[in-house]
Amino acid sequence: MKERVLCTLLRTPIVVRLLLASAAFIVIIVTVGIYANKAMYDFTLSPDSPHTGLNATGFLDTFVRYDGNRYTAVAEDGYAADITNTAFFPLYPLIVRGMSYITSVPISYMLFVVSWVFMVLSTIVLFFWSRFELQQRKSDVSPWVTLGLVAIFPTSFFLILGYNESLFLFLTVSAIFAYRKKNYWLTAILAALSTATRVQGCAIVIFFIADYVLSRDWKDWKKLIPVVAAPIGIFLYMGYLWQTFGNPFQFLVAQAGWGRLSGSILHNLVSSFTPPYLWFLPILVLGLWAIYRYVGKALFVYSLVFILLPLSSGRLDSLNRYMLCMPVLFLAIGLYLQTKSFTVRAIYIASSVFLLCWSMLLFMNGYWVG
Repeated sequence: MKERVLCTLLRTPIVVRLLLASAAFIVIIVTVGIYANKAMYDFTLSPDSPHTGLNATGFLDTFVRYDGNRYTAVAEDGYAADITNTAFFPLYPLIVRGMSYITSVPISYMLFVVSWVFMVLSTIVLFFWSRFELQQRKSDVSPWVTLGLVAIFPTSFFLILGYNESLFLFLTVSAIFAYRKKNYWLTAILAALSTATRVQGCAIVIFFIADYVLSRDWKDWKKLIPVVAAPIGIFLYMGYLWQTFGNPFQFLVAQAGWGRLSGSILHNLVSSFTPPYLWFLPILVLGLWAIYRYVGKALFVYSLVFILLPLSSGRLDSLNRYMLCMPVLFLAIGLYLQTKSFTVRAIYIASSVFLLCWSMLLFMNGYWVG
């Protein structure tokens, strides 16, 4: 019976299998998240305080936390109600607000609908992009490995929360894929949308420039189309901020509320280093080396700038979550693990799954993990 089910699944069109895998990921994360919220005690209580029992809350209270509340506020009331929300770029809340208006679904729930849709789309594009890159390198690694490494990454659950992770990942991998397929006009549109989603979207311009310079095919000027178009998204947002608040860089000013871009950058970096971040720094170093070794210099330069942008703000906070939106990181780690023994691969997978479960346990109970 098991063999028959497996054979049937393998004969299923690839997109259907990707849809099923995406649905399974959503169901697993939601189920584990709800259970985690009900199974964990509130460790913030002092030893002398009477314990009130398990820290169980409703669905929205469990899954809409921190940035999710910020995006909800922007989608509902715009930026005028709280100027500090300008740190959160507009494309994701605009899509949420528009879809909520069309469908009459409350914004709090539409956050999840939009995130889940783009998580599914990210899965599909990530698979075909990975397959393309692996074929270019004549590697026998399966693109499912890339998807699996994303799924078990310790912050992967952010893809289904009320965050812009899934939208940004979709735009990033789609822009890189379109560029690699030499569809430069589509690349330009996707890159412009990415810079309207998150400031790290600007890093992709570095990839386009690096690839153009390293290829030395100076006559192929069409490669520069995305370079010109990509900043349009952030420029439009800056124009809105200039007109509304009188400062096109208000999104940078707002970062001071989180201890970013203020004081000594070195001091802030050191003070933001906490034990929960210990796991991702070695993975980040390994990933950057693997990108340089197995993927290529242009994408290495892009990845380096992608990481340096948030670091330049003076905080390590959320860097473990930002890594989730670097699709090339997981492609490179997959290629690296191929060269290692079964034991090494098993250790990586087991530790990553453990940290994913632990991160979810903390986040679903209100603790900051990224």
